[in-house]
Amino acid sequence: ADWARFQSFRRQIDEAGFSEDTACSSKDTAGVLKAVLLGDRERLGRGVWVVFNKSGTTHILAISGLHVGIVYGAIFWLCRMLLIQRWRRRVIVLSVVVSYALMIGLRPATIRAVLMIVLFEVGGALRFARDPVNAVAGAALIILALAPQHLFEAGFQLTFVAVLGILMFAGDIARLLRGRPDEIERLVEPELRSRPRRLARRVRKVAAGAIGVCAAATICVAPLQAYYFNIVTPVSVLATALLVPIISALIWLGFLFLAVAPFTWFLAALAAKALGVVTAVFTGTVELASALPFGHAFVAAPPVGWIALFYASLLVAAARKWIGLSGVRAAVVPACVLCAYLGWRGLISPGPELAATFGNNGH
Repeated sequence: ADWARFQSFRRQIDEAGFSEDTACSSKDTAGVLKAVLLGDRERLGRGVWVVFNKSGTTHILAISGLHVGIVYGAIFWLCRMLLIQRWRRRVIVLSVVVSYALMIGLRPATIRAVLMIVLFEVGGALRFARDPVNAVAGAALIILALAPQHLFEAGFQLTFVAVLGILMFAGDIARLLRGRPDEIERLVEPELRSRPRRLARRVRKVAAGAIGVCAAATICVAPLQAYYFNIVTPVSVLATALLVPIISALIWLGFLFLAVAPFTWFLAALAAKALGVVTAVFTGTVELASALPFGHAFVAAPPVGWIALFYASLLVAAARKWIGLSGVRAAVVPACVLCAYLGWRGLISPGPELAATFGNNGH
């Protein structure tokens, strides 16, 4: 049933008539929509992959925790608005999330996100103390118990390292970006502050939180990204932060279009028009990020020993309270080590001698 529904969604996107010039220079609106909504990346051209690789946003094309989280948040909010009781809300949310995961394919990132949601919701129903790190660890143990070979796959390592990095360092980086309010502002009651000042503080807080999440994930996955793909993308911090609200709107509009297309052509046409505009903004932002100078750099793969040393320093920074290190600046030390090493390795050191192997098949 899930596979039939998947094929039906693919046909609806193909039959919607998305013009090839709506997705800026990528010219692949339907392909991008299938990748973002359904995880179907068969029709994506090489040019699209290059743009997303250089901007560090390839994870958006793969159905990951971001997509599952957006679907989970939308269904959860809808159930709250409809005043659905808590236990029924949990059943509906889990049914939709699990069905979505089965339909798009059980990849490590998708399984991780779904298992975390299931553990959180079941733990809440049983009145357990819920810890995000424990949920991540439980999801990893379940996946490895069923398929131990995932431990050596790039996708498994990247998704779990990114989530752990966000949980451990996103808050510290966001506090560094927000800064400390001055003494006069501390003494003023929140309700007595002017509206523009309150709005500015709220915008700054949201922006710092979004950049903190993206920076924590980027820093933590950078060694693995360099090791497996020979590229680092500092521009992905800003690009991902800008793309999160855009991708949320794209997913909501996309599923609205898929829901109404079989029943009413008028609403489907309106949703398709809005979806084409949002997709154009999405791809245009990615292309702009990929073209920024110093936004990405191709590097030699770092040694495994150095990667282990880097993550050991991350653990020290994460456990700084238990070992006596004070201040959130301890979380920035691994980033400085990473930047210094990649700068030396990519710009100064020539690296190992290039070797190529050619296969003479059939000649």
